[in-house]
Amino acid sequence: MSGGTEPYTFEWSNGDDSETLEDVSAGLYQLSVFDANDCQYTTTGIIESFSEIILAYEIVPVTCKDESDAAINVVVTGGTGNYFFVWSNGETTQSIEELLPGIYSLTLSDDNHCESEYEFEIEENYLECLRIPTSFSPNDDGINDTWIISSIDTYPDATVQIFNKWGNIIYETVGTYIPWDGTYNGKSLPSGTYYHIINLNNGDEPYTGTITILR
Repeated sequence: MSGGTEPYTFEWSNGDDSETLEDVSAGLYQLSVFDANDCQYTTTGIIESFSEIILAYEIVPVTCKDESDAAINVVVTGGTGNYFFVWSNGETTQSIEELLPGIYSLTLSDDNHCESEYEFEIEENYLECLRIPTSFSPNDDGINDTWIISSIDTYPDATVQIFNKWGNIIYETVGTYIPWDGTYNGKSLPSGTYYHIINLNNGDEPYTGTITILR
């Protein structure tokens, strides 16, 4: 405040007598200022009301214990203008995906710098990722012709070994798994029972079991 003769007194239309008006609702306010000589200056101002930011969300869980395929999808309404997203994992997109279990926080703001904080939890899923078939039928009919291990690509360091009944290795892959077609040295193996060891090389115990070729 400048001009006039100090001290000044203040009269707001809501009855407040402070120099600064705080914690008031939206609306039209009038201020009258008086100096020591009772000279008066009157002005009005409008405090605008901004729409509240409203967030709705969906959490897509991980499909099994070692996957990172969870997602947090958000939909925002209200607020003013553009929305700005800052996630605790560094992402700045509206939704985030390819997530592991854990806690994720979001700072959401709009063009008026109205800011809200949110926290989301992706829970652990203890379901085994691998689906290991016990049989397949490599007869070139286009159905179940190879031994496909579901989700094996989740484990890029995995080794897969297949043995015959005498303990000889007849198939082996290290890293990227190529589905076994029931052959050894390019020749089809007969119907029967074979044995596998799948080592994920992640600290878990290897998976062992049998495979039956059906022709």
